[in-house]
Amino acid sequence: MRIKAIITALVLTGISGSAAAENAADTIKMIDCPGAVTVIHGSNGKLQLKVKGDGADYDFMAENIADGHEPVIDIDVPFIRETSERRRRRYGATWRAFSVRGAYVGASMPSDAVRGIRTSWEWGISQIVGAELLSPSRRTALTIGVGFFHRMQKVGSGYHIEGAGDGRIFLAPDGEGMRSVSSSVSSFGLQLPVMLKQRLVGPTGMAIGVVGMWNTYTRASTKWTDPDGTSCRRKYKGLHQRAFSVDGLFILNFGSEIGWYVRYSPFRMFHRSTGPEYSLWSTGLNIGF
Repeated sequence: MRIKAIITALVLTGISGSAAAENAADTIKMIDCPGAVTVIHGSNGKLQLKVKGDGADYDFMAENIADGHEPVIDIDVPFIRETSERRRRRYGATWRAFSVRGAYVGASMPSDAVRGIRTSWEWGISQIVGAELLSPSRRTALTIGVGFFHRMQKVGSGYHIEGAGDGRIFLAPDGEGMRSVSSSVSSFGLQLPVMLKQRLVGPTGMAIGVVGMWNTYTRASTKWTDPDGTSCRRKYKGLHQRAFSVDGLFILNFGSEIGWYVRYSPFRMFHRSTGPEYSLWSTGLNIGF
C-alpha cells in the first residue's frame, strides 16, 4: 500500500537542536533514499515521521491530501503496519465453500478398446459440494470437492454383451437372425476432483487437474429381437468393475459459466478377464466454472 502525503512542517534536526532549527517551520525538505522511516504516531489522516537521511535525523508531520498537485512523499508497505484482519483481506489467501458447480455432458470415445465398443455419452456434476482456496489476487484457485457421474458405453458393429457367469461379461458376435440389437455398459459413481483454476482475460479461464473416480455401481444389458419377432432382454449385475480410477481433466471456460472440457480415462473399467477392455477420451459442454 502506498500513501501519498504532503510535508507541512520541518520541526528540527536531531543533531543540531538549535533555536534556528526550531524556527524553521513550514520548510519543505526533500530526502532521497532515506536510511529509515519510522512512524511515531498516526491518526486522523496525519502521520508523525522520523526520517534518517543526509547524515541527520528529521521529524516530519505528514498528512493525506485529496489531489496530487502539491509536493508529495511516498511511503511503502514496510513502513505501515496494518491490522491482521486487513492484511488477510488484502494480501492473504482465503478458503470458501460452495455447492453444485461444474455440470457437464459430453461424448465418451473408446481408446485402446476391443472391437465392438462404440462412442457413447456421459454426464455428471463435477462438484456437488466443495471448498476453494483463493489466491490473494482472486484469479487463481485450488478446488476440491465431491461429485457424481454416469457413463454409458454402447456396444455395436455386429457385437453384443454376453454373460460368462460370476459377474463376468464379454463381447460376442451377433447371432444369426438377431435383429435390432442394443447393448451397453452403464457406470455410476462418485468423483473427487482436485483442480487448479486460473482466470485469463475477462471472464475467460481454464482449469486443469485430476479426478478420482469411485465406481460404485456398474451394470450391462443386451436387447434384441428374434427372427419370430420376440423381444428379448438380458441384464448383468454384480460386475467386477474397477473400484477406483483416476482421470485427467482440462476445462476451458469461454464466459462466466459456459465452457468446454476434455477428459482422459487411462484406467480400464474392468480388470483383465472380467469384462471388455477399453479406456476412454471424453469431451463436451461444461456449465459452471
